[in-house]
Amino acid sequence: MSNASKGSIRQMEPNKPRGKCKKWQLRVRTKLNARTGKYHEKSRTFHGSYRQAQAALADFVKEIENQASSAPARKLTFEELCNEWIEHRLAMRQIAQGTAEKNHSSLNALCRHIGKMPANKLEPYMITDAIKALLSGDSPSGMPLSTTYVLMGIQAGSTMYKSYAMPNGIASKNPFDGVERPRIDTEEREPLTEQQEITLMEQCSPTENHHAAVALALYGGLRRGEVAALDWKHVNLIDGVLLLPDTKGGTKLTAVPMRPKLIKFLLDWKECQAERMAKYGVVQSDETAVCANDLGDSLDKKVLGRWWQRNRARLGCDGVHYHDLRHTFATNLARHNVHPKAIQELMRQKDDRMAIRVYTHVNVQQMREAVLRLED
Repeated sequence: MSNASKGSIRQMEPNKPRGKCKKWQLRVRTKLNARTGKYHEKSRTFHGSYRQAQAALADFVKEIENQASSAPARKLTFEELCNEWIEHRLAMRQIAQGTAEKNHSSLNALCRHIGKMPANKLEPYMITDAIKALLSGDSPSGMPLSTTYVLMGIQAGSTMYKSYAMPNGIASKNPFDGVERPRIDTEEREPLTEQQEITLMEQCSPTENHHAAVALALYGGLRRGEVAALDWKHVNLIDGVLLLPDTKGGTKLTAVPMRPKLIKFLLDWKECQAERMAKYGVVQSDETAVCANDLGDSLDKKVLGRWWQRNRARLGCDGVHYHDLRHTFATNLARHNVHPKAIQELMRQKDDRMAIRVYTHVNVQQMREAVLRLED
């Protein structure tokens, strides 16, 4: 029986001590109402002592269990279940739009392989086969998915079955429980070398929207989502400040100072972008995305990721992830002895673990270099 079918006892003779009460109401939760987010209940009246009522409740719970196990399951495919679950969570305001999009995206990757399978017939080995395919490149994007992204899909799927599919009689078990999780490569990502930075920015002049995205990550530490969400109204080139919007659906803006190199790059790019858009009859405004193309269309973060993978070798960054540009920004802060707390603020991290890790890594490197000088 699922955790939804829990029972409770209510005393129906409130003026009597519990030891003398002989009338009780037995209640058992059955299934979750997808519309209201509340559980249905069944109840019955019992006459006897409290101890006898407890025994009667256990029998009542078992009776409900047997009814549930014999009841026909709702027939949904895995893909239909995913869509219904996300819509339910949005309707109940359990998640923000941004979280819903992440859940949908990570589950959609699994749907490529198991979406048409009946949700109540899914087995762990089917999910494992899908995971192997996604990690090897058989994905919606046509490229191998990161282990972290695949793990997001596994976690979302498991939560979906436990909190929604099982309580609602769509499935009797959670097939994700038996799925072996892929291991995250814990190898330390290396920042760009000074020469790599120079080579990269020599080729990324302020003449293309993708180049602006590179500059924002390398010189400003922006994430892909932050780059995609950035409009010119968020950029104060006079005071040298970025006002970064909340990429998770909130309205909060975070002020981040810009280094002079980034200010100059954006000044040149803004002028170039306006000229390129004007050729197509498009007028640049404060609402224009910083990384918009010549037609004024925003740069999608997935498109940016694919562009980087296709062009990184040409840019002298073979094997480098786009996120490594942000990591390089943090490392450069540590190399210049910026306090970990300041690094945390500039990187917009909830805690200081990343900042301390980068700071410690840089200090160890510097100490190692100092010790090696003794051998000269």
